[in-house]
Amino acid sequence: RRLMIDFLPMERRLVRRDGVMLHSIAYWSDVLRTWVGEPEPMIVRYDPRDLSRIYLLGPDGNYYDLSYRDIRRAPISRWEHRRAIKRLREEGYATVDEGAIFRTVERMRAVTDAASAATKGVRRERERRLRIVASNVHTASSTAAPVPASAAPVPGGSPALYPVEEW
Repeated sequence: RRLMIDFLPMERRLVRRDGVMLHSIAYWSDVLRTWVGEPEPMIVRYDPRDLSRIYLLGPDGNYYDLSYRDIRRAPISRWEHRRAIKRLREEGYATVDEGAIFRTVERMRAVTDAASAATKGVRRERERRLRIVASNVHTASSTAAPVPASAAPVPGGSPALYPVEEW
């Protein structure tokens, strides 16, 4: 576990009364009470795939897990976080707070889910149309072109072969 954490990206943050702030998101754990007011920033590592948990390197050399201060929040990735910040900036927000980030991520996820559902529906509808066309073509071809007598199976043996030109 420690080896995995050691290779994660790192930031330095101060421990304050309200926890640790990283990427405009507040994190908290009860273990932070002992380090509130430390004058030196502490090393904080995070997994870019899941920002719901960060790892604080304590003065004793151990990593401590910190989770969102508001545990009702859904896990997000750093990539989603960056897109949300970019979207908020495009919408004209000068400063970005935690609530706005999570609302924007939820809106983006809803748009993606709706597009995915629409795409599935379109794909299914296309498949249905292709099946109808294929069944119509199959029935039309079976009535239009009779099977040649030479291709009909021979009773009691293997089917007759078409004439082949040998070289």
